[in-house]
Amino acid sequence: MKVAQVCLSIIGTTYLGVFISNQAQAQINSPALIDFTGGEVTTFLADATAGWSFTVNQTETYNYLGVWDSDLNFIGENTNGLELPHEVGLWDSNGDLLTSTTIQSGTASMAVFPTVDPPGVFRWEPIDGITLSPGETYYLGAFYCTSSDCIPGFTNDVDLFGIETSANFSPNINFNSSTFVSSFSFTFPGGEFAISSPAMGIFGPNIAQSIPEPTTILSSIITLITIPLLKKRQ
Repeated sequence: MKVAQVCLSIIGTTYLGVFISNQAQAQINSPALIDFTGGEVTTFLADATAGWSFTVNQTETYNYLGVWDSDLNFIGENTNGLELPHEVGLWDSNGDLLTSTTIQSGTASMAVFPTVDPPGVFRWEPIDGITLSPGETYYLGAFYCTSSDCIPGFTNDVDLFGIETSANFSPNINFNSSTFVSSFSFTFPGGEFAISSPAMGIFGPNIAQSIPEPTTILSSIITLITIPLLKKRQ
């Protein structure tokens, strides 16, 4: 009887976990760049990889890369999603690429964390978790194409970013400087971009953490429920 009760409990818990996992999805939590305001929204006159460098206060793992999607295009018309796909990456201070992904054009990549002034939203793609530690300077960059040199058949539809804007960051992030390199392809943005105020920057790319995956939650629930039952059986 006790064995049957344990089996039923495990089965019931499994069904509960399946239900939870069907209802829940891994969600983005705690973006490094929370939002930005002021300055202007613009693009480069040449193809470039641009972003910002930073350090962290404590060791934490990050699971998403993103890029900002403006609600308006270059001439002030409303848009729906990104005009172009964007490669986004994270490098260490030696210029070694630690992780990267491509944010899709249009509305295919998930949109989380809107901005108000300027209006827009960050779009995200998941990456394998990467752990960042104090003592290292990290470079976050996105590639911005503005010519047919990087995309054949380019039609002058470009995506914008904030420049000389004031930003709010998560408590674990220390903003260093804006970074930039002119290039026809996705490249380490090791150069510093001159901004009128050191506290302002170029803000387009972003990085974020996530809440625990549903499988992790399910595993924890099963462990909490079944172990006491198994102990009682013994």
